Amino acid sequence: MPLGSKNSASSSKLSQLKKMLPGVRPDESSSSSAILKSMLLSDERILETGKVSAGIYWKSIAAFCASILFMMLMFLFNLPWQLLLLFGVSLSAKVVIMTTIAYLRKHYLLLAATDKRVIIRVGIFNLEVIQMRYTQIESSEVASTIPGRILGYSSVFISGTGGQTLIIPFIINAMEFRNTITETLFHRDDAELQTNA
Repeated sequence: MPLGSKNSASSSKLSQLKKMLPGVRPDESSSSSAILKSMLLSDERILETGKVSAGIYWKSIAAFCASILFMMLMFLFNLPWQLLLLFGVSLSAKVVIMTTIAYLRKHYLLLAATDKRVIIRVGIFNLEVIQMRYTQIESSEVASTIPGRILGYSSVFISGTGGQTLIIPFIINAMEFRNTITETLFHRDDAELQTNA
């Protein structure tokens, strides 16, 4: 079989696999920047995008360090090698799963403020895209946990009409993002006051 036909056959199999498993394997077409560009209207411009922190991996790193510590303690107390092997394999599998989930969350998470709306994309297998016009937003807040303060990230809370609150974690520039939303809301309110006056 010629090399060219082998490559075309393998690429067609790969494209069939991607169609069968949409959203499972991250690729360029599902990157945050590509999705955001495809969603913008012709006269819409981006004011601020949320930057996702590498601190999203902190639980995976903590689990990895804890597993090494426990393995060392088990080795020091001369526990049977079968127990050490079982414990090591199970903890390694847990760390791999946690790291994979964190990577996928980081890859798919999207937070953007344009001059017309706020766009949020969350989820891994069930991707949810939320678009909120500024008329639907009541306020935005920022909260930081202790790991967030150490690693330099915060969560953005966006409160909408009808009691809806969206929480977007692991954002590095959370304060700037909140300030962008607040300024846009103030400009909108000022424009409404001038129109009514």
